[in-house]
Amino acid sequence: MDIIFIDKKMKRFYESHSTALKNLGDRNAKIFVQRIQEIEAANTIAILETLPGRLHSSHGTNKGQYALDMLHPKRLIIQPLLDKDQVSPNQATKVMILGITDYH
Repeated sequence: MDIIFIDKKMKRFYESHSTALKNLGDRNAKIFVQRIQEIEAANTIAILETLPGRLHSSHGTNKGQYALDMLHPKRLIIQPLLDKDQVSPNQATKVMILGITDYH
Protein backbone atom coordinates (compact mmCIF):
# COMPACT_ATOMS: atom_id res chain seq x y z
CA MET A 1 0.00 0.00 0.00
CA ASP A 2 0.96 3.59 -0.42
CA ILE A 3 1.66 5.46 2.80
CA ILE A 4 1.30 9.13 3.55
CA PHE A 5 2.50 10.51 6.86
CA ILE A 6 0.36 13.20 8.46
CA ASP A 7 3.40 15.30 9.31
CA LYS A 8 7.18 15.42 9.18
CA LYS A 9 7.46 14.16 12.75
CA MET A 10 5.76 10.85 11.97
CA LYS A 11 7.79 10.46 8.77
CA ARG A 12 10.99 11.14 10.71
CA PHE A 13 10.15 8.34 13.16
CA TYR A 14 10.20 5.96 10.20
CA GLU A 15 13.22 7.39 8.40
CA SER A 16 15.45 7.96 11.43
CA HIS A 17 15.97 5.13 13.89
CA SER A 18 17.62 7.48 16.39
CA THR A 19 14.58 9.81 16.35
CA ALA A 20 12.18 6.91 16.81
CA LEU A 21 14.36 5.43 19.54
CA LYS A 22 14.51 8.74 21.42
CA ASN A 23 10.75 9.36 21.22
CA LEU A 24 9.29 5.85 21.33
CA GLY A 25 11.83 3.72 23.15
CA ASP A 26 13.67 0.71 21.74
CA ARG A 27 10.83 -1.81 21.53
CA ASN A 28 8.17 0.58 20.18
CA ALA A 29 10.64 2.04 17.66
CA LYS A 30 11.18 -1.46 16.25
CA ILE A 31 7.47 -2.26 16.27
CA PHE A 32 6.67 1.06 14.57
CA VAL A 33 9.02 0.30 11.68
CA GLN A 34 7.67 -3.25 11.48
CA ARG A 35 4.07 -2.01 11.29
CA ILE A 36 4.93 0.50 8.54
CA GLN A 37 6.68 -2.25 6.57
CA GLU A 38 3.65 -4.52 6.99
CA ILE A 39 1.37 -1.77 5.70
CA GLU A 40 3.66 -1.15 2.72
CA ALA A 41 3.69 -4.85 1.88
CA ALA A 42 -0.09 -5.25 2.12
CA ASN A 43 -2.24 -4.77 -0.98
CA THR A 44 -5.25 -3.50 0.97
CA ILE A 45 -6.37 -2.74 4.51
CA ALA A 46 -8.16 -6.09 4.58
CA ILE A 47 -4.78 -7.88 4.45
CA LEU A 48 -3.73 -6.14 7.67
CA GLU A 49 -6.51 -7.94 9.53
CA THR A 50 -4.68 -11.22 8.97
CA LEU A 51 -1.33 -10.00 10.35
CA PRO A 52 -0.09 -9.72 13.93
CA GLY A 53 -0.76 -6.29 15.32
CA ARG A 54 -4.51 -6.68 15.77
CA LEU A 55 -6.02 -4.14 13.41
CA HIS A 56 -9.21 -2.72 14.88
CA SER A 57 -11.51 0.10 13.88
CA SER A 58 -12.01 3.14 16.05
CA HIS A 59 -15.33 4.58 17.15
CA GLY A 60 -16.75 7.92 18.23
CA THR A 61 -14.64 10.92 17.30
CA ASN A 62 -12.05 8.60 15.72
CA LYS A 63 -14.56 6.83 13.45
CA GLY A 64 -12.99 5.94 10.10
CA GLN A 65 -9.61 5.37 11.68
CA TYR A 66 -7.92 2.10 12.57
CA ALA A 67 -5.41 1.18 15.25
CA LEU A 68 -2.61 -1.36 15.16
CA ASP A 69 -1.19 -2.63 18.42
CA MET A 70 2.31 -1.68 19.44
CA LEU A 71 3.79 -2.34 22.87
CA HIS A 72 0.84 -1.99 25.27
CA PRO A 73 -0.73 0.53 25.69
CA LYS A 74 0.49 2.28 22.52
CA ARG A 75 -1.40 2.08 19.21
CA LEU A 76 -0.42 3.16 15.70
CA ILE A 77 -3.34 5.12 14.26
CA ILE A 78 -4.00 4.95 10.52
CA GLN A 79 -6.74 6.19 8.23
CA PRO A 80 -7.59 4.54 4.91
CA LEU A 81 -7.67 6.94 1.98
CA LEU A 82 -10.23 5.84 -0.60
CA ASP A 83 -9.95 6.46 -4.32
CA LYS A 84 -13.15 7.55 -6.07
CA ASP A 85 -13.92 3.99 -7.23
CA GLN A 86 -13.45 2.45 -3.76
CA VAL A 87 -16.47 2.25 -1.47
CA SER A 88 -15.16 0.33 1.52
CA PRO A 89 -12.15 1.00 3.77
CA ASN A 90 -11.18 -2.65 3.19
CA GLN A 91 -10.53 -1.76 -0.47
CA ALA A 92 -8.17 1.11 0.38
CA THR A 93 -4.72 0.87 -1.17
CA LYS A 94 -3.46 4.03 0.50
CA VAL A 95 -3.32 4.98 4.17
CA MET A 96 -2.33 8.00 6.19
CA ILE A 97 -0.25 7.46 9.31
CA LEU A 98 -1.89 9.74 11.88
CA GLY A 99 0.13 9.08 14.98
CA ILE A 100 0.84 6.93 17.99
CA THR A 101 -1.45 7.15 20.97
CA ASP A 102 -2.50 5.56 24.23
CA TYR A 103 -6.28 5.12 24.36
CA HIS A 104 -6.20 4.01 27.99
